[in-house]
Amino acid sequence: TDLASSSPSSSSTDPPSESPTSSTADPASSFPTSPTPSTCIDSPYKAIMKMAGDGSKILLSCDAIDISLDASKTFCQPDGRLATHCPSSCGTCNGEMLADSKAQFLYEAVTGPAKLRTCKWLRKINDGRREKHCTKNESLRNTCRYTCNNSTEASDVFH
Repeated sequence: TDLASSSPSSSSTDPPSESPTSSTADPASSFPTSPTPSTCIDSPYKAIMKMAGDGSKILLSCDAIDISLDASKTFCQPDGRLATHCPSSCGTCNGEMLADSKAQFLYEAVTGPAKLRTCKWLRKINDGRREKHCTKNESLRNTCRYTCNNSTEASDVFH
């Protein structure tokens, strides 16, 4: 069936106004939004870093990074481990920075002793245990950002 009328209606509409009308409604508020993670979060865990020269290993917190020093510039290379572990301190943020840390870090579990871990370890454990670790531990969520935020999709990403 054709819904168009062969004769226009007799009712008239007002002509457009000369000036725009104001509205108190925010057009963006009518769209559903999901929570956005902070754009760039350093891991709260200390990372294991190998020193140039003698090759000794140290535990380094993101708070201890001074990017004005040459040594920190070496640690904070864009493709390096510390750049993904401490993106805010290293100045290596990229978009929302949901990448997993590539560094080995001192993992302080909610229960039990601290252990050296990587996000690769977290990706390899079964989904239920991974979800439990991520849910209960905000520090882990801020370190293994991709794995904890996309736990069912992250098994083959960021090795």
